[in-house]
Amino acid sequence: MAPGVKIYQTTTTPVTTSNDNFATTIGQTADATVTPKITTINDAVRAGGIANLDGYYDVSDVVSTARNSGIWRCPVGYTPMTSSGGLHPLQAGYKYVRDSGVFAA
Repeated sequence: MAPGVKIYQTTTTPVTTSNDNFATTIGQTADATVTPKITTINDAVRAGGIANLDGYYDVSDVVSTARNSGIWRCPVGYTPMTSSGGLHPLQAGYKYVRDSGVFAA
């Protein structure tokens, strides 16, 4: 690692399934196997429990209905925020994160 380089981490976004193409939160189901693992990792990042990090960006809190809920938000004008697999943000999800200001300097 180069001297003076700062390392930041993002929290991990939810993994869900949906019966309505992620149009609503009620149509989503958090992945029962993955969500507890994501929660453990995100809590460690937030608590400063990951070595050599200079900080983090809490993307999960931005896109989730509540901390560690495992459910994607469905904000007007940004839905669906995730792909049909419920794993990665779509363009609307990236825009929502950008517009939230979480990455503001």
